[in-house]
Parts: sequence; C-alpha cells; structure tokens
Amino acid sequence: MNNLVLFIFIRITVVDQSEISNELAAAEYIKDIYKFYKRLETKDWLIKAHLKFEQMELQLVGINGMLIGCKYEEIWAPRVNDLIIDSDNTYIREHILKMKKAIFGVLGRYLTTSTSYVFLVRYTKALIPYDNKSMVFCLTRWLGLVHYSIIMENNPSKLVASTVYVSRCTLNKTPAWTGTLKYHTGYFEDELR
Repeated sequence: MNNLVLFIFIRITVVDQSEISNELAAAEYIKDIYKFYKRLETKDWLIKAHLKFEQMELQLVGINGMLIGCKYEEIWAPRVNDLIIDSDNTYIREHILKMKKAIFGVLGRYLTTSTSYVFLVRYTKALIPYDNKSMVFCLTRWLGLVHYSIIMENNPSKLVASTVYVSRCTLNKTPAWTGTLKYHTGYFEDELR
C-alpha cells in the first residue's frame, strides 16, 4: 500500500498538491488526461459531423448535440420526450434516436475535444504565483475574436502557452518561461516566440 501512495505522490506535481484531497479533480491522472487532450487537439470531430450531415436537419443535430452533451457533462440529461416537445413535435422519438446513433457513428469514441479552455485552466494553474491569470484569459479570448485564422492554424495548447508567455513578458516576469511552465505545457520558450 505504501508503494501505491508513493507512486501517486510522485505523479502529482506541486501544481496539483491542493487537489490531492479532492476526489473529483483526479490529480493522480491529470498528466495522462492532458496527454490525451494534446493528442485530440489535431482532430476536429465537429467539422467531420458538419460535413457528414451536409447542413441538413440542423435542428435535429442540435437536439442530439444537447442530449449527448448533457449525458456527458450534466448530472441530469433531458428526456427524449422533453426534446420532442421543445422542438414543437417536429420529430418523433425514432428520428431523434436514429440521429443520435448517426452522430455517435461519426464521433466514434471521441466525445471530448481539446479546446483552449482546458489548457487555460491547466497552464494558469502552473503560474505560481497566479499574478497574470486574467491577462492570459483575456489574450486568449482576444486572439479568438480578432485573429480567427491564427486560432484555426495552431493547436489550442500552443496558443494558450503562447499567451502565458506573452503575458509574463508584458508584466516583466523573470524568467519569462519557467521550468514548471515548460514541464506542464511541453513547450520550450523558443517554440513560443
């Protein structure tokens, strides 16, 4: 049993120490979770689903997107009958279930994707002290609003790491890129410049 505790302790970094007692944070798995997010950020299942349905039956796709999303993320998912009523009885139960099956066929086992938000949460947590967290959030949102092409051409993890770097440079933090940030982001300072 002591070896298991030692193994878990070694896998949990200083950044995650405050989460050890929080069972929902899954601190012992956080490194693996973010490796998975980095693998996913090169795949965009939403575009594949959009192309597959050729913009037809968007309301039906939207209803199922909400149904699937709620089952994945929320404690209580809506019932199919509630969705039928919400769509003004446009669809019957079989339509909704058939579309849900088609969406799952396109998505495969990928029910999540890595967005800039998951990396924002992680990388700003690695900012010790948390002095420029709000600047990182603002810079990342600004990039998304003003420079959409940059967002589309780069991985979310690299964009967020870059905004962390820019914010530290703007605030004259030294060093601009720490070993902790390199470890948690996987990027070297010269990659972000």
